[in-house]
Amino acid sequence: MAEELRNYVSQFTYSPQPEDGAPPLERRQFKVADLPIRGACLGFCDAWATPNDAVTVDVPAGTYEVHVEAFSYGTDGRIARLMAYLPGVTPIRGKAVGEFGVDVATAAVFDVEVLERFMDSDEAAWEGWIDEYTMREYDELDRAGLYPCPGADTAMVYCSTGFGDGSYQVFELVRDGLVVGAEAVFLTPDQGYFEYDD
Repeated sequence: MAEELRNYVSQFTYSPQPEDGAPPLERRQFKVADLPIRGACLGFCDAWATPNDAVTVDVPAGTYEVHVEAFSYGTDGRIARLMAYLPGVTPIRGKAVGEFGVDVATAAVFDVEVLERFMDSDEAAWEGWIDEYTMREYDELDRAGLYPCPGADTAMVYCSTGFGDGSYQVFELVRDGLVVGAEAVFLTPDQGYFEYDD
């Protein structure tokens, strides 16, 4: 499912570099993966952090579709949002629930309760799993994907974050008054190239 995004990213040449402040020319959404949530909340945080650091959103158990929104700035593309919501719904943004910091230019969404139990029950296995993720060979086209966690029979979905490190808000996604998912926002809709919101 992430292959469509990968193909999209492959078109960017990064030369000439877009002018600072140039607005996005295109916004597109891509499905990355299906993410089962067996617990009662989604978590968002720096992909190298622990579940204890996550901004959490209470949601019903189920299999969530995880999507990203990508912005094109002509010769460069950036991930603007990471969204997880129940299939078959068209959610709208609800209230802000928190903010998390990123210092590895990558965020993740996951089943908080399942990963916390795994981390608490077998710290060595947890550290081995996260070390494998952090030591992976870097791939410029790998802007988002599913990283399985066999030891906990779960996974996390990761993505690059806008223009890199920063502090990012998480919002509920709602439909008919019910929370059906959540999203992390890295770029605002008309944010210019390497233009940072104060």
